[in-house]
Amino acid sequence: MLAALALQLAAACVAQLRLHHAYIMEDVSNGVIPVPPTFMENMRMGLHGMYIQGVLSITGIHAVKLSFLIFFFRLGRHVTEHLVLWCVAAFVSLASYAVSIGLLESKCTLSSLEVVIMECTTKAAVDRQRMYMIAYCTIDAASDILILTVPIAILWRVRLSMRKKLLLTAIFSLTLFTVAVTIIRGTIHTGRIATDGTQAQNIAWVWFWLSIEFVSGKSPLFF
Repeated sequence: MLAALALQLAAACVAQLRLHHAYIMEDVSNGVIPVPPTFMENMRMGLHGMYIQGVLSITGIHAVKLSFLIFFFRLGRHVTEHLVLWCVAAFVSLASYAVSIGLLESKCTLSSLEVVIMECTTKAAVDRQRMYMIAYCTIDAASDILILTVPIAILWRVRLSMRKKLLLTAIFSLTLFTVAVTIIRGTIHTGRIATDGTQAQNIAWVWFWLSIEFVSGKSPLFF
């Protein structure tokens, strides 16, 4: 959990240093401001910041998942059914992290600006990016739900009053807010169609929802 907090601080520092470049990109794309002489540098800094933010946030989100898994493993490791459920949740979470990092668009964030402009703004490229995001969000939400079932399965086996069981279940279910944010990230329309048929993702909007998911993922642990 401390590692997740450190990663969140690092992600916040990246946002302070690079997010204004992403805003300039969006303002130019929307025709709000004329193209500044520093636009190419703004574009490079903004895209690099987005990639760094993605790595930090995804790693931090899965550090939170690991905190849950370690804590709940200690609670029910002697129960066979619990151990099987825990192993499934751990495997899906590990797969979620691997898929999430693998699907980060390094080509469209770390490549030369010529590659980004020519190859990453076509409709096919944006459609591919959208499919990548849906795939990531699907497995991420699935891992959250599986992790949520582990403590609830333990909770309803122990001798507690019904009131306490319902209260604790409600607290654990705060994770569903993170799932909701993940689903929003995967389904919201993040593309913009230009007059020439090319498209571009709203970098600041994607950045925003990724940060919201990171922050919301830690809330149940604070309880």
